[in-house]
Amino acid sequence: MGWTSLSPYRRGRGALRHTAEISYYVDIAYRQQGVATALISYAIDLCETLDLRTFVAILLGDNVASIGLLKKLGFEAWAKLPAVADFEGREVDHVYYGLRVPALHR
Repeated sequence: MGWTSLSPYRRGRGALRHTAEISYYVDIAYRQQGVATALISYAIDLCETLDLRTFVAILLGDNVASIGLLKKLGFEAWAKLPAVADFEGREVDHVYYGLRVPALHR
């Protein structure tokens, strides 16, 4: 149905050791059924075990569905790199959404 992964954000940088980049994907046949919400929520629940305090999600600025999902889960817009991605001549922003994990999850 889908997957999620947590990767070190800027691997090797000790100051960022409590920050992870979250990525996820849901097969088109299972979208709009709560799968992504469950995957991301599960990752948030693992924060204490993994010693994480911050999640960063990096996505394309026109990915309205993912932006809405992240906002619903408490992520906030933190940064935008304007028109840095090129898809067959179409320039798209790269946007960063972040979540500070609540203390109850640490």
